[in-house]
Amino acid sequence: MADSSITQILTELRQAVTEDERQAAAAKLYRCYRGPVEQIARGRLLPGGGLADEEDVAQSAFRSFFDRIETGQLDALVTGGQAWAILARLTRNKAIDSVRYDNALCRGGEGTRRSAEPSTDESAKSTQLGRP
Repeated sequence: MADSSITQILTELRQAVTEDERQAAAAKLYRCYRGPVEQIARGRLLPGGGLADEEDVAQSAFRSFFDRIETGQLDALVTGGQAWAILARLTRNKAIDSVRYDNALCRGGEGTRRSAEPSTDESAKSTQLGRP
């Protein structure tokens, strides 16, 4: 899709008054960039697969992108080329974070993010080791 078309979609997204208008503009942008964004994610993820696949990473990158537009963090964004550069960077970063998370799991993680409070099992282990 031409850079001017993306710029028009970005304008529609910013000027959307209703949620339906916002969703329609976001869907257009998603359709334009979904394939290339997933391709970037696929190239950065672990070959054997991890907890997240390229679709998960792409959705996360798009969500971050749309959140930043809604909060005004990307008000200076004018062209489709700039949108692509930001989406590509977000995707790379999200994929790298996913790989780091998967690698941490290989080093003994539990498969879920730990809460700040120790579980009852962890408390029992600490007590057995002489720690309160």
